[in-house]
Amino acid sequence: MADHSSAQLDWILVTGFGAFPGVLDNPTEAVARTLDGRMIAGTQIRAEVLDVTFAGVAQRLETHLVGHPPAATIHLGVAVQSTHVRLERQAVNWKRASIPDVAGVSFDGVPIDAAAEPHRVLETDVPVGSIVASLQNAGFAARESDDPGRYVCNCTYYQALRIFGAQGIPSLFVHVPPLGVDPGENESGPWTSEALLAVAERVIEAVVE
Repeated sequence: MADHSSAQLDWILVTGFGAFPGVLDNPTEAVARTLDGRMIAGTQIRAEVLDVTFAGVAQRLETHLVGHPPAATIHLGVAVQSTHVRLERQAVNWKRASIPDVAGVSFDGVPIDAAAEPHRVLETDVPVGSIVASLQNAGFAARESDDPGRYVCNCTYYQALRIFGAQGIPSLFVHVPPLGVDPGENESGPWTSEALLAVAERVIEAVVE
């Protein structure tokens, strides 16, 4: 990862994920690594690649509240059955997995935060609708979503909304399709790494604005 010595600049945390069962090459890992250290709309990007594990998510995110916290956080994950980009409006206090995480852990349905009501919903303050419209106007197949699943993506989003939201810091989760999938409405053809990077850049610009 890049050197982040200019710590007092306004910055945004971007996360992607590594491989997990069924996805040996997670496209969000490459997007995160490419964005790390860049300046977009006058804002520094610090990116991390997270392991696809339920354990330790909160602690990993909380480290970014030490010192100069981010202005916003954006989290990228792959939705293997999706043909379009999905901007998630909410996360749910529930974890359930039909496949284990990379540590071999799975859940049949338990709260993420045992101190909160099961199935509690946390919503993002980011203007999802306007960002989706911007992506669509740019020719990308994008949708709003109310269902982030109950796997590690939802767990990460819930913890981000809980942890950063308590400090007034907005968070957003963006599900992207696998590489090579044809959205059927994107004239540029099947999804590529370049297209997913362009989507991430536009989302960052919109959040900064």
